[in-house]
Amino acid sequence: MGFQDSFTNQEGSESNLQYDDTAFRYFFLSILAAIIVPLLFSIIKPFVKNPTKSKLQDAYPNNKSIKKFDPWEILNIEPNSDITVIKQAFRKMSRMYHPDVAKDDPEATAKFIMVQKAHECLTDETKRDICAKYGSPDGPGKMNVAIAMPSFLLDKNNHVIILFVFFLILLVILPTVVYMWYKNYNLFDEYGTLKSNYKIFYQGLNENVLIKNLIQILSLCREFKNITINKQQSEDLTKIMKSLDDEFKIPPTLPKEVAPVYILICAHIQRIKVPKTLEKKYDYIIVKCPQLLQSMIALIMSHPLFNRRLPTMQKNQKFFGVEPIKKIISLQQMIVQGMTNKTPDIFQLSYFNQNPSDIRNKKVATIKELIQQSSENRKLNFISDEKEKEEVNKEIDIFPHLEVSHFAGVEGENQITEQDVPKVQVTIKTKNLKKNQIKPLVHAPYFPSFKNEKWHFIIASEKGDVLHYQLIKPEKEIAEESFITRMPLGKFKFHLYVRPDCYLGFDYEDTVTLEIVHSSTVERKIEWHEEDKQLDKQVSLMESMLKQI
Repeated sequence: MGFQDSFTNQEGSESNLQYDDTAFRYFFLSILAAIIVPLLFSIIKPFVKNPTKSKLQDAYPNNKSIKKFDPWEILNIEPNSDITVIKQAFRKMSRMYHPDVAKDDPEATAKFIMVQKAHECLTDETKRDICAKYGSPDGPGKMNVAIAMPSFLLDKNNHVIILFVFFLILLVILPTVVYMWYKNYNLFDEYGTLKSNYKIFYQGLNENVLIKNLIQILSLCREFKNITINKQQSEDLTKIMKSLDDEFKIPPTLPKEVAPVYILICAHIQRIKVPKTLEKKYDYIIVKCPQLLQSMIALIMSHPLFNRRLPTMQKNQKFFGVEPIKKIISLQQMIVQGMTNKTPDIFQLSYFNQNPSDIRNKKVATIKELIQQSSENRKLNFISDEKEKEEVNKEIDIFPHLEVSHFAGVEGENQITEQDVPKVQVTIKTKNLKKNQIKPLVHAPYFPSFKNEKWHFIIASEKGDVLHYQLIKPEKEIAEESFITRMPLGKFKFHLYVRPDCYLGFDYEDTVTLEIVHSSTVERKIEWHEEDKQLDKQVSLMESMLKQI
């Protein structure tokens, strides 16, 4: 069977397709054009003047070779002429270009000098040899080369000192700086805290850790090791210690040298005023605490043995799980806002710290409820002064009006099989933030530094194992984070936690249930998009060609 016979209009049909001579013509013309067009371009190009190239060439100066000193040409005589002809030519040109004859003509003066040099070169044997060797009767030309360096560097008396300084900089100081930077870089973790604290965290943390225990662990951190207290500061700390609640009294097991750190942290979350003598130390400690707490979470998540109960786990091996993470986040919120988690969250507004009696024995909405209401409808009846009410409304509007939602499953499917890859996705939307507007700093009037808003996203099992953790840093209106994993057959229940590191009363918790069924029990119909259906109805190029044939 030939090439032509292998194509038929219909399978089993006796009528064969015929060659399409028109298509062959197009093919031949394309090949011919691919050869002729570059050939014509190469022929025409030399005759077409490029204006841009011409301008560039005009911008260059004339590239003329340097004219050599030729005494025969200067005297306008033939080479190798005798001495008589040379002298006659010299006298003739001397009279013509002498400065007394051609006054105020610098070109004539220059020409006269050249004539004199040419005469000397041709009549004096010594000058003739010099001219033949160097191209000029003046001998080798002099070139002054200047180095763009201070004069003391070129002084020979300073060479030893300069060499020593360069040796010191390049071989001693520079390597030392790099070594110190690398050493300090390895000392700190990604949150800016010392890695040596991890041993303290490991020894102090446990599954049932309390807020008070976390404050003790913070006071033992290496960052506060060099904090010293003088006599006046010690007296001030004693006064503060007496004002602490019984819940935060100094435990007897706490070392005395770290007690000041413990007292200042407890004073901060109870909003006890710190004297000016302790302000610098107080600010340093409080600013460092959220970073140290984040490093505690990093330790828990650093190894699966710390956050999951595995079959290989030994009896005496430590397990942390999700509970200490929740406590750590609570302490983060307390330190940023300067209040305990037992205090009503409305105290995040600075007004109520000045007027605590305004809400005693009164039913006041939570800060989250007030944010959801418009400023006109907010129930702030306990504030009589209109100016104060206006200030409180402005402060409430600073807080983020959040909408936290989540999705669990496979997009577009009602059931999940063992072949699917389900995901749990959380979406944090800030309603009082415009599109593409950058999130403002955290409203924390009692925190001694600026702070950006962050969120903890945690997925935990019913037993308390941490399956996923992520620190979300929302910068704009909407922030999303998802956890994707393949799961075996069965029914699974997870706990979803979304908590800020800076506000109290904004925690989001929910239970997620996923049921994984066998793929053989699920019938999935392929649903085609309407546009895809229309495309299927359209005649393809091959079909149209076959119809024409």
